[in-house]
Amino acid sequence: EPYRRQRQMCIRDRTTEKGNENSWIDISVMAVPANFFSFMNIPIEQGRLPQTEKDIVVDNVWQEMQKKNVIGMNLYSGNTDYTICGISAPFQANVYNRSSGYAFLPYDPSVYIGHCYIKSHPGQQKEVARWIEKVYREMLPENITYQAKTFLDDIHILHALEYNLKDIILFFAVISIIITCLLYTSPSPRDGL
Repeated sequence: EPYRRQRQMCIRDRTTEKGNENSWIDISVMAVPANFFSFMNIPIEQGRLPQTEKDIVVDNVWQEMQKKNVIGMNLYSGNTDYTICGISAPFQANVYNRSSGYAFLPYDPSVYIGHCYIKSHPGQQKEVARWIEKVYREMLPENITYQAKTFLDDIHILHALEYNLKDIILFFAVISIIITCLLYTSPSPRDGL
């Protein structure tokens, strides 16, 4: 079963007290399906996985910022209350910005899907890509475009600077090695004496 992830949002309508807008918290929220944690290899360090639509898991980055045990704590979004049932390992989606923590809400398939990751076995990427294209052609009108990329493509886009710097550093490392080799193999003024 594919893992679908809704667009992540950093929202401030999550509060720790019902009706008290001054008790807002800064936390990134992702709506995820039941298989998210096993699919992404993110272990649950404390508590359990969600069993109801009102259960949520937070990562231990947010847990540590609270400086208390948050399992059983309620978070509110408008009139909806959620109960923290588990703590996951840290979820770091961006290496440039330190995360203020994540809350993982149960996925609601009736709303927007921002991303859909499909795991394939090595050597099956082309077959899976053809299957994805077939599903898109069957499900979407012709005037709607889609992008099918690999997770590695996403990483290359997010970290383009590092990949460019890696190539530049490699280039200068090779030049340095060549210069060093030339210096050690060239005759020195003492050799002529």
